[in-house]
Amino acid sequence: MRLADKIIDQCRKPSGFFGRFSLWDMNRHHSKLTDWGLRHVSIRKTDRILDIGCGGGRTIDKPASMTNAGKVHGIEEAGDAAEGMEMVRELRPDAVIVDVGLPGGEDGIALTEKLVAEFPAIVVLILSAHDEPEYAQRAAAAGAMGYVLKNDVEDTLRMALRNAFKGKRTFRDEIGNF
Repeated sequence: MRLADKIIDQCRKPSGFFGRFSLWDMNRHHSKLTDWGLRHVSIRKTDRILDIGCGGGRTIDKPASMTNAGKVHGIEEAGDAAEGMEMVRELRPDAVIVDVGLPGGEDGIALTEKLVAEFPAIVVLILSAHDEPEYAQRAAAAGAMGYVLKNDVEDTLRMALRNAFKGKRTFRDEIGNF
């Protein structure tokens, strides 16, 4: 197995030295995006928030401090599609942010399809490191409200978040809906 493949595997299910490094790196890189995103979303003290598989673990602490009378649930370590589905069934959140790269057999797009089928009113926004058009096309077909790359400019994420909560879909140019 190539070194690059080993590093990618550590992002899915961190363990050992490389796992600790991966978590540190994810927390470091996702922190700025998380801070920016939270400045552009209104979170009430009673809101329910569910985070499935995004970030290195610290991302969930920030909205938790903003919703002290509500609930924040994060699926970080086990973050596979089956666990995500069970959490949504139990908690009934209004919106879910899903990472394409979930560990285990199903990816975040397959989870999105199941979520939308079982909970038609749920808002699903996908954040991804994959910029290939087929991922965005699959996400659109699965019922996601948006597909945003983790390295997109801030305005793109802002637009996707606002659009998703207004019932509008936001996708990249490759599928003609941006």
